[in-house]
Amino acid sequence: MLPPQDGVGRRVGEQLEWLWSRLKPVFMLSRYMTRARWWDTINSALALLTKQLQQELPAVLEKRLSTIDNTIGE
Repeated sequence: MLPPQDGVGRRVGEQLEWLWSRLKPVFMLSRYMTRARWWDTINSALALLTKQLQQELPAVLEKRLSTIDNTIGE
C-alpha cells in the first residue's frame, strides 16, 4: 500500500465547484421535477458539459504546452 501524499486530491474541490457553478440553474429547477425527469435532465446536462469540455480541451492543452515551451526556453 502506498503512503499518503500531501496535496493529492487538492484540485478535486475546484472541479466540483466548477461543476456546481455550471449545473446550479438545473438543480434549482430540478426540485419541481419527478424522479424520472430529474435523472433525464441531470444526465442531459452532464452530457452537454462533457461535449463542451471535449471541444475546449485542445485549446487548453495548446495554451498549457506553449506556457511550458516558454518556461523551458527561458
